[in-house]
Amino acid sequence: MIADRPLNAPGGLHFQAVLPSWLDVSNVRSIALIVVIGAAIFGLVFLFKMQRQGARVFFVLLALTIGLGAWFYRAGLADCTKDCSCSMLGYEVPSDVCTPNKSA
Repeated sequence: MIADRPLNAPGGLHFQAVLPSWLDVSNVRSIALIVVIGAAIFGLVFLFKMQRQGARVFFVLLALTIGLGAWFYRAGLADCTKDCSCSMLGYEVPSDVCTPNKSA
C-alpha cells in the first residue's frame, strides 16, 4: 500500500505503507481493550500455571507491561480527537468524530 510518507530503506529504496482504511480511532480503542484483557488473562495463566519461578516473573511482568502500555495508549486516544492528532506507531489514524477548528 502506498502512503505519502516514505520509509527509507538501505540501498536507496523507498517503501511506503499506510494503515488499513477500516482502522479508525474507535477500532483502535476496541483493539487496545482486547489487548488489555488478553494480557490480563495470560498474566494470570502464567502466574498460576508456570512452575519455574524466574520464567513466571518474566512472563507476568511482560504481560503487565503489554497490558499497561495498551491501556495508556487507549486512554490517550480519548483526547486526540479534539485536535485531530490521533496517531499509532507514527501513522495517522482517521477519526469519525474529529472536527478540526477551521476558524484559526
